[in-house]
Amino acid sequence: MQIVPYFWEGAAWLAAALWGATLVVMALGRRSIRQLRDVDPGAAAAVEGAVEGAAGEGKAVLPDGAPWPRLAVIVPALNEEAGVRAALVSLLRQDYPDLLIVPVNDRSTDRTGAIMDEIAAAAPSSPAAAPALAAPGRPRIVPIHVHALPAEWLGKNHANHLGAGAALRAGAEWLLFTDGDVQFSPATLRKAITWCRARALTHLTVAPELIYHSFGEAILLTTFLILFVTRFRPWFVEHPRARGYVGIGAFNLIRADAYATIGGHAPLALTVADDVALGKLVRDAGLKRGFLEGTGEVKVAWQPDLLGIVRGLYKNCFAALDFSRAKSAVTVLFVLFATVLPFLLPALTTGPARIAASAALACLVTVYAGAAAIIGRPPAVALAVGACAWFGGLLMAWTVAASTVITLRQKGVVWRGTHYPMALLRARQVRV
Repeated sequence: MQIVPYFWEGAAWLAAALWGATLVVMALGRRSIRQLRDVDPGAAAAVEGAVEGAAGEGKAVLPDGAPWPRLAVIVPALNEEAGVRAALVSLLRQDYPDLLIVPVNDRSTDRTGAIMDEIAAAAPSSPAAAPALAAPGRPRIVPIHVHALPAEWLGKNHANHLGAGAALRAGAEWLLFTDGDVQFSPATLRKAITWCRARALTHLTVAPELIYHSFGEAILLTTFLILFVTRFRPWFVEHPRARGYVGIGAFNLIRADAYATIGGHAPLALTVADDVALGKLVRDAGLKRGFLEGTGEVKVAWQPDLLGIVRGLYKNCFAALDFSRAKSAVTVLFVLFATVLPFLLPALTTGPARIAASAALACLVTVYAGAAAIIGRPPAVALAVGACAWFGGLLMAWTVAASTVITLRQKGVVWRGTHYPMALLRARQVRV
């Protein structure tokens, strides 16, 4: 029985070291991350007199005199009738001079495809915000309808593959992969392209502002954010000697020639975490990549409620752990140790160990509150999220465990109505 107090003391010191280091790393990382809303896109895109200055081509020009490159936005959607209209309208309101929107209806059984066609029929062929800057005769929005899924393709990846192919045939120089429920501010795309050109980037990921409807969602989303950023460390992706990478489904912007270099979506055909894996392929190809926070510019409600978020993670968690039972068990234990045990340790320890346990808890709450503030939570809510971090940990541990059990029971992943055998996914996915 004498072993038990020493166990709690050791756990207290380990938790203090873990959360102290996390606090320092996230604080330093936070200082280096830039906001998309702070990017100055320049006045050239809104100055009609500049149109004739682009080598006589009648195109709007960037502040450095170069023409704005043609940008295509690929929007895969399956049964997204609740959000796809608002998403496409926000894209149509972009002030980007040369924009093609390619929504891909991926076998929807609701009105998603009909909504895409309605918006396309009503959309002008030139930007309403700045008609003089439009590329003459080029369509603004071209829906694609998928009726059957080829073998050995995940539905979303296949939809992105088709959309990118259509965009490239239409002369797109940049491709933005997003989701069917993401909304953009009017200057978002100009700011993103301006940042990429200024930094000579070939790939840019923007973290969206996550809309939530309940306090429980705020806690779970903050927990996911902390695990995500400590795993991928997005603040390092642009460092010339960094090996980090990142990708987010809401905003993956890539130059067309870089997309061709990595092989497009073909290598990602059976990768569940396709957005992050795209970033990894860019890293492996030695291409320059960047990361920005998109608060105020890119917004998305990940799922309609807390249960929806948990269920949405069922297909991803075990896949992200390479379908490994050992990795899943270690992850569950680690999450419980890191987020639940620190709330108990001050009562289980004495002396210096209690001081360490209290420091660990203070650092944990601070990290959670800071992360909650990053994704748009007001200060009072952010502090409450930190105080309830244990609940987020329990939910995340449950989600990982449930994802493991469900995937093993199904012997694979069921995504968008299609079953994919685990052996096939394990053999073909790009590991992240």
